[in-house]
Amino acid sequence: MTGKILQLNISTGGVPKRPVPKVMLTANGLEGDTFAHPKIHGGPRQAVLLLSTESIEELKALGYPLFPGALVPIQ
Repeated sequence: MTGKILQLNISTGGVPKRPVPKVMLTANGLEGDTFAHPKIHGGPRQAVLLLSTESIEELKALGYPLFPGALVPIQ
């Protein structure tokens, strides 16, 4: 199975996350991607959320108002 990354998104906390042309993945997550609640999120256990375009389209078909960058992982 192959695929390609269509969009990379970061934010200064919360959603929506904004697209960026490139980003460095570090031990603490995506560089420049911060979080609103540092006591709950962040650090080396911070999740990186990967979604397929198909999964976003399936959720949109169910009525969820989604777009790339609209979701964040929950730890």
